[in-house]
Amino acid sequence: MKHSSSKVVKSEKTHKRKKKDLTIEEQIVAISELAETSPFEALQKLYKLKNSVEESFELLVLESELLLHPIVLEQFDDGAVDAARQALEKAIKLQPNKLASNYFNLASISEFDESMQLFAQGITVLEKELRKAVEMGEEKVVKRLKREMSKALLSKAETIQNYDHITPDLEKESQRCLETAIQIDPKDTVSLQGIASFQLSRSHSLMLDIADGNFPDPASRERARAEAEQLRTQAKQNIVESVIQWNKNLDENEDGEDTEDEDPSVSPPSITEQLQACQMLVDLHCSEHAMPVLRHLRDLDDQNFDVLFFQALGYSDIGKPRHAADCAAEALKLYMKEDPESKALIEKQLERFSDWKALCSMPKPTEDELDEESDFDDDEESEDEDDDEDESEDSSEDDENDMQNDEGKEKNGMDVEHGSMEVEE
Repeated sequence: MKHSSSKVVKSEKTHKRKKKDLTIEEQIVAISELAETSPFEALQKLYKLKNSVEESFELLVLESELLLHPIVLEQFDDGAVDAARQALEKAIKLQPNKLASNYFNLASISEFDESMQLFAQGITVLEKELRKAVEMGEEKVVKRLKREMSKALLSKAETIQNYDHITPDLEKESQRCLETAIQIDPKDTVSLQGIASFQLSRSHSLMLDIADGNFPDPASRERARAEAEQLRTQAKQNIVESVIQWNKNLDENEDGEDTEDEDPSVSPPSITEQLQACQMLVDLHCSEHAMPVLRHLRDLDDQNFDVLFFQALGYSDIGKPRHAADCAAEALKLYMKEDPESKALIEKQLERFSDWKALCSMPKPTEDELDEESDFDDDEESEDEDDDEDESEDSSEDDENDMQNDEGKEKNGMDVEHGSMEVEE
């Protein structure tokens, strides 16, 4: 018994020592992971680590990313921005040819003229990395860098569009950035989503300018309205194409197929990017494409306010008011548990969606009422099952009749396969 007790003590000491002996790199990774759920706690741990070790490029980059986290910015505002600027300037000075995102993050908190220079410097760093990756034949790195390039160009175009003193030359530069971003990798799903986001944002801005009377003469007002409508149509095409591609790949992955060598251009983006895609689809009244994604995200985490929020709006958009009210009631429960900082961010988000208040005022439906109003996906699945049964019956009859005829069997097999493909589509 004594021997066993000493083993436990020894084990605890070993565990403590191992925990203490984490390398700086491992501690940085741990803090980065913590930042996803608790940015303030992560920031505290980072400063504690900075006080005990020598300042490094990696620590400065992580510090800037944490300080520019939306929740941290909401709390500290200018203080966080100033500290992030100092960290980024130090990181760039230490390693000017590494990590183009440092230039882009610094551009996002700088004055317009300086931000244009920073975008140019960051894009130059990306171009060098891209050329090197192409020469080395590193396809996955090439794909990632192309995405980063597309994102940087879109960010530059958006910065120009938000500038108060935009000139015809700047307008042309913004358009060039958008066109180049599209050309870099026109089939990449994440890039398509970024392009759609820019187009939708620009469309909203134009409509706000029209409402504010920034186009006084009728001709310019009509041109702006036509451009806004065209951008909205293009955004719809791009986001729907993007989501269909990676959602299809997501379904294939769930079937247990090996995904090690899958094409990253159709891999599902991060959960945050998936939610952003759903927001755009709901905004564009294409909620039927958002619902399968939201169902998948809710299976992963049924305590996510954003998922329930967009499910509520999506169900409302496709004419399922009871399911919409049910999701809204669940979302409200989660909202009430949030801390004040998170509530403030959520309230800003809710301002854009006028349907939300109406959904929240509806009583939560009973299980029977939900069963009466069939789920959007259930309708589709039942139709697919009926089609599959019909196909199965037809193929059985054909197989019986053509049992002695090999050629007939082959033909029938092709027909059945073609039929099942149509059902999937």
